[in-house]
Amino acid sequence: MSNPVAPAAAPERERPSLPADDVLTICAISVLAAILANILHEGVGHGLTALLSGADSGLLTTVAWSSAFESRLVEAGGTLVNLAAGLIFWFWLGSARGASMPTRYFLLIGCAFNLLSGTGYFFFSGVTDFGDWASVISGLYPHWLWRVLLVAVGAASYYAAVRVIGVSLVRDVGVPLEQPRRLRRLTTLPYVSAILLLSLAALLNPFRNSAAVAVRPACDRWWSERLAVVAILYSASHGAATKARTAQPQLCVGGGGGCLGISLCCGSGAGNNAPPRKVAESVGGSNVKTNPL
Repeated sequence: MSNPVAPAAAPERERPSLPADDVLTICAISVLAAILANILHEGVGHGLTALLSGADSGLLTTVAWSSAFESRLVEAGGTLVNLAAGLIFWFWLGSARGASMPTRYFLLIGCAFNLLSGTGYFFFSGVTDFGDWASVISGLYPHWLWRVLLVAVGAASYYAAVRVIGVSLVRDVGVPLEQPRRLRRLTTLPYVSAILLLSLAALLNPFRNSAAVAVRPACDRWWSERLAVVAILYSASHGAATKARTAQPQLCVGGGGGCLGISLCCGSGAGNNAPPRKVAESVGGSNVKTNPL
């Protein structure tokens, strides 16, 4: 009697390898998105709004816009611009399914930084009674009720923003839920990169040996209106009273009948002529079939 032949064992299913996302590419995209969100908040939301609504001058740094002109619209402008930019990035991401992985990831991180900054500011000001929205509700009574409303709106909108970002990361960027380690990497590195960037920027404020940008409208007999952007380098030896050098080259862009010009004066010692660096579109392992960064 012949022995029965044992059935052949089923071949073990290979586990798919994780895409080799490049850490430096993730950090570079995150830093770029964080810089853009900061410029939109301080430069456009606060600075440009103030200039368009009547401010004569102002000081723009990476941490704040300061001017003698104050209004609720100027204070709210930073958050409102961030929210608008976040929605633009979100819609753009939804229509960019055929774009490269780094491009979709940049759109996602740009959406995240703007939405979280905008919605989080409501909650922050409501809890601490400090910041932009604390100035917006200043003088409104009952004050405690306005703070409670800020906390409620901030918590609800922040939760909604987190949901939108999470769904977009899976649906639009294409990172499956079955890759939790990759999800953590693609969300933790932008968080850490933005913290380091903004912390460094906060240390380099104009009152502690840093560069600031003073924006002021100026008029003369040749131009009906000119926006002069002057980069002022502050130092410990000269303090905040350091004057910009006037013998610097100017880049002037003038309009026809509107007589609108833009002048840019760069103080000596600033590295404004650094050669451009090429950024690779994607960096990853060649044996990976899925889309890495």
